[in-house]
Amino acid sequence: MESTENIAFKEVEGRASKPVRFLSHLLNYLMFDFLGGPRILRADTVMLIQGVAQIIFIIFCYFKFQIFNFSSFVAGSALIAHEIMWSIKYFYFPDRSWKNKMTFGGTVFYLCYQLSLWLIPYYPLSSINTHKVPVSDFFWASVCFLIFATGLTLQVSADAYKNSMKAGQGLITNGIFSFIRHPNYLGQGLMYCSVFLLSLDLIPLIPLCLFIFVAGVNISMKEASMSRYPNWKDYTSRTKMIIPWIF
Repeated sequence: MESTENIAFKEVEGRASKPVRFLSHLLNYLMFDFLGGPRILRADTVMLIQGVAQIIFIIFCYFKFQIFNFSSFVAGSALIAHEIMWSIKYFYFPDRSWKNKMTFGGTVFYLCYQLSLWLIPYYPLSSINTHKVPVSDFFWASVCFLIFATGLTLQVSADAYKNSMKAGQGLITNGIFSFIRHPNYLGQGLMYCSVFLLSLDLIPLIPLCLFIFVAGVNISMKEASMSRYPNWKDYTSRTKMIIPWIF
């Protein structure tokens, strides 16, 4: 039987540009079929295991670096909340593509990618206050937490709203999707940016750039797929892709 992601690729064939199609095929191959062989684990199971491991890693950073202040509390709490959110999604409104299984090579590739994201909690918890900003630490941490909370709310509400819609009912243009077409990606981006701003270190830019690259490819494919709906042109004429009123 043909895999779900291959069927999805065929549906958008001819709509997405060749570079986008190539990158999307490459990313899906690396995650689901890398090195070949049988598919052994569902993607959502691997994600859940990684999330639990990252929570343990964050707690380890707390005790290793002994940084117990408001900024450290905000960084750790925000990141743990992010992983708990992913766990809730796993049980209550999982993405359909997460049910696809991964080869052993794909599992290793995904975990290596996720390990790069572990730089995000490592640097805020190990280098808090080493890069001063021209405002108080409390104020700066509060601003970063507000950005994170906004991103978390956006992602959870967008995913929950999509999950409440019946499969195959067409283009979703109501609720939060009446302002931007990809609020879940905006939410996740805000969460990553907030933790980078909290540490103000260049190293966390690496996973942030990786996320922007992967999100860019996925958004381009989703745009191409959604363009098959008859009300697509009207929808795009009154909404922005990811940033309200801007882009």
